[in-house]
Amino acid sequence: MLIVQYLWVCLICSNVGCGRYKAGHSLQHQKKTGHHFSKDLYSGRIWDYITDIFVHRLIQDNKDNSFLNLPEGQTLQDESQNSEKIQRIDNQIWEYCYVISQQMEEQRKFFESQIKEAEEEFKGEKEYKQLEEIQQEKEKKLNELRQNNSQIKQEILKNEKNFKFNNIINMLYNIIFFTLQYIIFQK
Repeated sequence: MLIVQYLWVCLICSNVGCGRYKAGHSLQHQKKTGHHFSKDLYSGRIWDYITDIFVHRLIQDNKDNSFLNLPEGQTLQDESQNSEKIQRIDNQIWEYCYVISQQMEEQRKFFESQIKEAEEEFKGEKEYKQLEEIQQEKEKKLNELRQNNSQIKQEILKNEKNFKFNNIINMLYNIIFFTLQYIIFQK
């Protein structure tokens, strides 16, 4: 019974963990999943993490805090006592249904937000991947342009050398030509 004293169970997914006064596993579970209601297995009380209080006991008799045991197939002698117990059970069932329906609505919202976050994250990853591909294409084109630029510079240098060489040849040709003309006209 000592171990059960510290165990709490999630009312949504039945996850069992240590309570808030021991290792706090049920609190960690609530933060991770958003499940707001846990039952203390020792006392039978239900803890609401939103309001941070015990909300009620599940189907327990308010007089002696014990679980209600209805005899099978027996009718109670006192009609008012029977009606009172049925009313209590009915009220507790409605309260439990209300708590569960609230929790289910919160879970629906929680999981819808989780799905939306996952979709946005996937969309962001997809856009990031597309941007990465575009960047790789641009880098490839840039490298091609750099390579072309380098080839063009080499061609220009080669052409400059050829141009200078051709200029020198032309100058020599002109010098020889004019010198020959001078010599011929001098005679």
